[in-house]
Amino acid sequence: MADNPGQNDSSHPGPPEYFRLFTDHNIARLAAAPQSALDDPDLKFLVPPPPPTTGTYSNFGRQWPVVDRLPTLAEQNIPQLYPEGPIDRIAELKKLNHSLLFEFLDLVNVLIKDPSLSISTT
Repeated sequence: MADNPGQNDSSHPGPPEYFRLFTDHNIARLAAAPQSALDDPDLKFLVPPPPPTTGTYSNFGRQWPVVDRLPTLAEQNIPQLYPEGPIDRIAELKKLNHSLLFEFLDLVNVLIKDPSLSISTT
């Protein structure tokens, strides 16, 4: 292994070579003249890139849009239980509440008629 000086023996590679440019002297020079940082090869790595404003980025192997927005139900293949356009939220919530209560009472009725369908905790 000593024959090849470029070979890396550790499980993680070392930092890139430009880490040596992050000195107190260079940081002070950058603070004194931030507009000339892109012209100076010693200072150009000290300036962070601008944040992305368009396109996508990768996070844990999945692509995400830079502009974050909530996807619609149709885009998620979820059926929409309320009509399109402006709605009376109170009336729609009452409909959903009645539907939920009906299904719960139907389940209770089935369990009363045949208790063997219930899940045992023992």
